[in-house]
Amino acid sequence: MRLTGGPRSSRLLRVLVVAAVTLALVAAAFGGGYALGDSTAAAPRGTGAADGPGFLPAAGWNVVQTGLTVPPEGPSAIAANVPIAPRDLKIGGRPTVTIKGLGPDEMLLYARFIPGGQIAAVDRQFPKRQTPLRLRDARPGSLEGLTNSGRTLRLLAQVASYDIDVLIIFGDAQPSNALLKEADAELGRLVVAPCPQAAYVLSRQDKADAEAFVMTWLSAHYPRPHSELRGASARVTIVADGGSQRARTAVASCGDQLARRVAEVNVMFPTRAVPTPAGRFPVAYLIYQTKDGWRIWRPV
Repeated sequence: MRLTGGPRSSRLLRVLVVAAVTLALVAAAFGGGYALGDSTAAAPRGTGAADGPGFLPAAGWNVVQTGLTVPPEGPSAIAANVPIAPRDLKIGGRPTVTIKGLGPDEMLLYARFIPGGQIAAVDRQFPKRQTPLRLRDARPGSLEGLTNSGRTLRLLAQVASYDIDVLIIFGDAQPSNALLKEADAELGRLVVAPCPQAAYVLSRQDKADAEAFVMTWLSAHYPRPHSELRGASARVTIVADGGSQRARTAVASCGDQLARRVAEVNVMFPTRAVPTPAGRFPVAYLIYQTKDGWRIWRPV
């Protein structure tokens, strides 16, 4: 197996590229909500961050994840035991170039994270599983445009209110047992945003702060001209007071007691800004507050 150093690209705004570092430190970061490089946004009560799903780093692996994104684009992550091609290091980009270049003893994992609770028919396609995910649950399959001359497996899982679609792509049509074990170990390093911990009970007085935090975060992550954000408005609802069905489903996956500790923030763009990434529909996030400030938990 080829061992590589960390990814060579640090030019991408909002993409956190990590290589072989101390696993315990990064695991702690994920456990408390993985902080994106520039996701900390000034809020009226301290600094907040956004949690984002992806792969924990390990020696010999290059990993990259988008972190939370502006809908309808969903979070995605790549892990490979070869350098990731620069053309594949873009927000939400598919790793087509890296896949085409895979040789023997080389592999790549590509994971897409789809917020669950939106379309029941879609959720039913993803079996409920617990992490760590295992290679034994994967089946032959791929996505259009991401095939190669080697072997490709696909693993579907519903974990922590995310529908997760993972491709495991080998450069060899008959990967060795050692390579299969490495793939299984890397699958075990896939983590999603955990259920909110140490979240405060929210009240009406918190709504203005919640709105300010999300608008500030969105302005730092919006992928189109910021002029489209002018005139956008936000509506904040504490989930227990009548959040959307998607919000209630997501919160229920972590326990109904969170309903008073999580707020749904819907950002509506003015008509003149259409087309936006979300069209005429609002961009919506679930957020919560701890002693360290506001955090975005996940999109809805």
